[in-house]
Amino acid sequence: MRIALLCPIFPPAPGGLADHSARWAEAMSAHLGHEIWVITGPGASEPEVPGVYLAPPFEDWGVLGAQKLLQALVNLKPDLVVVQYVPHLYHRRGFSLGFACSILRLMKAGVPVITLAHELYFARHEAWRHQPAGLVQRAALWPLFTASRRVIFSVPQRERRMRTVFPQFSSRFVTLPVGSTLPVATESEGRAWRQERGISPHELVLLFQGGAHPSKELVSVQRSIDILCDRGIPARLVSIGGCQFEGPACLSLGHVSQGEAQRILRAADMALAPFSDGASGRRGSLLNALSAGLPTVSTRGSDTELSWFPPDVIELVSAGEPALFAEAVLALAQSAVHRQALGHSAKVWFDERFSWPVLAAAWEEIFISACPQAFSSPP
Repeated sequence: MRIALLCPIFPPAPGGLADHSARWAEAMSAHLGHEIWVITGPGASEPEVPGVYLAPPFEDWGVLGAQKLLQALVNLKPDLVVVQYVPHLYHRRGFSLGFACSILRLMKAGVPVITLAHELYFARHEAWRHQPAGLVQRAALWPLFTASRRVIFSVPQRERRMRTVFPQFSSRFVTLPVGSTLPVATESEGRAWRQERGISPHELVLLFQGGAHPSKELVSVQRSIDILCDRGIPARLVSIGGCQFEGPACLSLGHVSQGEAQRILRAADMALAPFSDGASGRRGSLLNALSAGLPTVSTRGSDTELSWFPPDVIELVSAGEPALFAEAVLALAQSAVHRQALGHSAKVWFDERFSWPVLAAAWEEIFISACPQAFSSPP
């Protein structure tokens, strides 16, 4: 089957969503044998993955570009289209109604659409300046859901809320975690990275992934490395993705190449992942840590599905409690036995439930239900 993936950003553009698009496309090709064509903005690199290709670059994602988008898909002739949806991807201020109407136009032209809804709208508790965009984003959901044969959420709580708000579309809603965005390097590559940075084998490397999004509880991260240093525990805090932390034990690297990110992931001893809305299936950085078998401390919040993150797999503390978070990190740092057990459980849990072969099988069921004619017709 030929699938068109719509996402305005793609590697080498930085960010979790660009990385997720690349990993998703790779998985759908490698594990399911589908041909994936990525429709993205200028500057993307041609994937070095069999079965994954770049379509001509596209820039006009609003309502005025609807006809161009439709023509691009007519030329491509996909069996279905998968949309990576975050409102700010399609309008710099998050006014996504124009794009949603473009997707509605695709539906009316007979193009099957599946939407992967990473984000929906600005919440009411966020800054007042965001509320006009939030209202437009809410309005955009009706044409978007109308046009989509399936809508994939990465947080079960969001799916439940949307079932309440849009009961007429509830049969289209599915929840799946996003999957990891980084392959895992070898142990020797991880050791080599530590040596290059002058990090002793006796030092604990704490890893934080991601930018300074308001949902990241950066104070908890800073307090964690501070308390380890205060207690005399040899440790380094390595952050990738744009955040800056203070102190001689902090190594803030900003955006790094995928290859280096993989090596850092393998070099780490623990992962820190505090979110104001809690650990959830939408956090690729969290799933990266579990995929590498890293003992991980995260938070329990409104988006946390506890059945997805049991206590023998990950340490969870209440969101918004930096002191408690730091104490949990300290306790884990002081127990090599606990770290080893938690990391082992995390790896097994991830492989059985969140790995790309598992997610690809779930996606195949979604493809079949959304586009049965593509599977029933002879090759």
